[in-house]
Amino acid sequence: MGSVAEATDLTEICSGCSKPSAHLMNHSGEQLCEKCIAVVRAAVVLLNRAIADEATIIPTLVIAKIAGGSPGYTALDSASAPVNIPRLMHEARDSSAESAEGEYAGWDLMGVIDGVPIAHVRPLALKLEDHAGTTVLKRVEVQVISRRIKSETVMTSYECALRERGAEWSENNHGVISYGFNRGYLSMQLSSGEDLNASIVRSFGEDFFRNPGNHFPAPSLVGGIYSSLLGSVHKRNRHGFAYALDLYEKPLAKSPLRLILAFVAWHVGEGYDVERPRTIIADKQHVEQFVYRQVIESLDVPPNNPWLSSRKAWEDAEKFAWNRFTRLYAMGPAPYLPKS
Repeated sequence: MGSVAEATDLTEICSGCSKPSAHLMNHSGEQLCEKCIAVVRAAVVLLNRAIADEATIIPTLVIAKIAGGSPGYTALDSASAPVNIPRLMHEARDSSAESAEGEYAGWDLMGVIDGVPIAHVRPLALKLEDHAGTTVLKRVEVQVISRRIKSETVMTSYECALRERGAEWSENNHGVISYGFNRGYLSMQLSSGEDLNASIVRSFGEDFFRNPGNHFPAPSLVGGIYSSLLGSVHKRNRHGFAYALDLYEKPLAKSPLRLILAFVAWHVGEGYDVERPRTIIADKQHVEQFVYRQVIESLDVPPNNPWLSSRKAWEDAEKFAWNRFTRLYAMGPAPYLPKS
């Protein structure tokens, strides 16, 4: 891995992403901002450790790109408590911490390797909310970020959550099921519809869920509605929200090396704060040389054809990769597509 030292002649423009920075450092002979250094380090660690899981590769690089160099990112090396990664990224971008509350909940910090936080994103996450002032389950939110999640998986996960919390659904006679696609994932809010204060909830005691009025929507009903919401991406019958979801849990279409180098190329070509990047990456030669010098030359085992790999990084980022990288932090609402 390239050495890092304080730059003796600071400039205002990073020689990697070409963005202004108040704190440039010398990294393998180039004056780089903290985010570029974080992305390069993450890429090298992922490749040297032969990490091949796409649901780990992309989140790890995204966190480095958004939060690299921030106090929260640096502190992850010694973190002992669970980490709210969406909140960390919002704080690094000078966003309000509260705005992170609606972000995808399926982020996990797997550990820190050589100073690089290794993250993983689950394709399905559940958020549980209790009645205020109690430990009695009020609402379940199912969040799905991958179109690979089937209705059976949603049903099973939802039912397990209800069982673990002692909630019932067998005599359900009414309920509230709402959905939305506002932050890059499909969300389903599930509840009995009763908004009760703590004193009323406690007055039921252990009989709270014996009352059919407090039962949750049945898992089979939730699974059926989810299946309709998901829809299909088949070109002859395209409908639902599936088209806007990611592909986690699908075998990698490209090798881990190509995916990781493509991310570095996209980061350098587009900069760190562009939420809707162009599909044409600026200055192809600059990107290729950066990937070669900063990543490939730092690997324990370089690829067989280093220059070919650096050229493919530019091509891969331009053709297939950039939209996969933005979904975890930049994708907004998606419209439901009726059947064609």
